[in-house]
Amino acid sequence: MKLNSTPKVPVEYQRSKFIEILSGVDTKVNALAEGRLQGRHYTGTETPSSSAILAAVGDIVWNSNTTVQGTVTAQYILTGWVCTTAGTPGVWRDMRVLTGT
Repeated sequence: MKLNSTPKVPVEYQRSKFIEILSGVDTKVNALAEGRLQGRHYTGTETPSSSAILAAVGDIVWNSNTTVQGTVTAQYILTGWVCTTAGTPGVWRDMRVLTGT
């Protein structure tokens, strides 16, 4: 099943802006359903920094050495890093899960 690329929008909405947003969403969902949307997953113990890595947005490096970090009442587990800007090695941001302690 595919999403409709030209949805019916009520008159009171800003039709062009609404259609623009939905167009981007349905394109990605349809690509995912067809198996055309993907990311690469790796494991490691630190943020990628090698110039040998050509990263794409959405690539993930899972932390293979997870430990609880932070201070009391603000502890978290660093689960990995996600690429937010493609490049060599790209820009990577932490993925954290709060522990609640």
